[in-house]
Amino acid sequence: MEPVTVEAQAALVAAMAATTVAYAAYTVAADAWGRRGATGVVRCGPAVPKVAITFDDGPSPHYTPALLELLDQTGAKASFFLTGRAAAAHPSIVRRIAASGHTVGVHTWRHRHAWLTAPWEVGRDLTRCAAVVGSLTGQVPRWFRPPWGTFNLATLTCPGRLGQRIVLWSVNSEDWRYDATPGHICEQVGAGLGQGAIVLMHDGCPRPGAGDRMLAALPRVIEQCSRAGLQPVTLDEMFEGEA
Repeated sequence: MEPVTVEAQAALVAAMAATTVAYAAYTVAADAWGRRGATGVVRCGPAVPKVAITFDDGPSPHYTPALLELLDQTGAKASFFLTGRAAAAHPSIVRRIAASGHTVGVHTWRHRHAWLTAPWEVGRDLTRCAAVVGSLTGQVPRWFRPPWGTFNLATLTCPGRLGQRIVLWSVNSEDWRYDATPGHICEQVGAGLGQGAIVLMHDGCPRPGAGDRMLAALPRVIEQCSRAGLQPVTLDEMFEGEA
């Protein structure tokens, strides 16, 4: 077996360096741009006396029906970012969400981190999720939220081609934390409430007890909104009239 030449070693190192740079541009750089400055990524609403409470990772057969009951009782409207896999498994809950007047958005098919998703997978994943959500609600989904709020180059560009706006949040309830309590959730939300706030919560978080903590905190969160003079509305209502 002939020894590896210096030239071959240099070529290998150069190829590895180029691959690393390309991956960093696709993931880390795109993620930083998406979170902090990318045009078209919604982070909060207009300065109007409204707040958008949003729920990720559902629908959950254990928590979403109870959540919908609470919203019905208070008259609050919300927005749900569903994974395609969960939506396909629980179609009646998806139909109920839409029938109750809430906005339904796309949260990818399987909730995979953007840094682990190849560019050719992103379009297929979003298209598949949007097709299921659209067929169950009768409406083409207008909103997309990337799992964990992370980006790659494809998740920055693909949603727009599908007619979806990318939305993050301005208030993180931290209901997903293992050590979160209903009181902590309310403190987190209260500290960030303001006109046009977009609140992140979860009805499908797999961590034990997360859904129970969310349900316990939600009535107080809605009360906080009321005391602040903010009406809980859907994302469609908050951005009504905008292109």
